[in-house]
Amino acid sequence: AAVFLVSLLLASVLAVAGMSLWALLTGRRPAPLVVFGRMRERSRQYSQGVWRAGPAAPGAAPRGEVVDVDAREVEEPRRPQP
Repeated sequence: AAVFLVSLLLASVLAVAGMSLWALLTGRRPAPLVVFGRMRERSRQYSQGVWRAGPAAPGAAPRGEVVDVDAREVEEPRRPQP
């Protein structure tokens, strides 16, 4: 299994090196750079929606403000005994 993994790693390194050399000879950007650039751009697009804050709920304090409230105990309503 180790020999297979090492040979697979060596083959992938040779393939990337060969594609990069071919890209440099033809004057194009190397393919691995294009692929990683696209992946980085897509992850940036998707992560913007996750971290963007939406509008506050009606009646709620605006985001970023701290509201101080007094705590009080709430008693359970007593049920009538049959």
